[in-house]
Amino acid sequence: MLRAFRTEINPSFGQRQTINQTIGTCRWMYNKFIETNQNFHKTGHSYMNGFAFSKWMNNVYLPSHPDKHWVKQSASKA
Repeated sequence: MLRAFRTEINPSFGQRQTINQTIGTCRWMYNKFIETNQNFHKTGHSYMNGFAFSKWMNNVYLPSHPDKHWVKQSASKA
């Protein structure tokens, strides 16, 4: 027998801000990953996987772009 449960959350204002910030960071990271791989493809480089992108983002991109400091304010797995 299959059962379904419906769950509703009622986050506080601060929790809503955290949820929206995390979702926005994930969206921005995904779009940056796609953009970076498209640029790599255009220049003839090989595909950059998720692990290599994470290393590139933390060690190359973010230190050279201090205006993107808000990325580090989200959860680390975002």
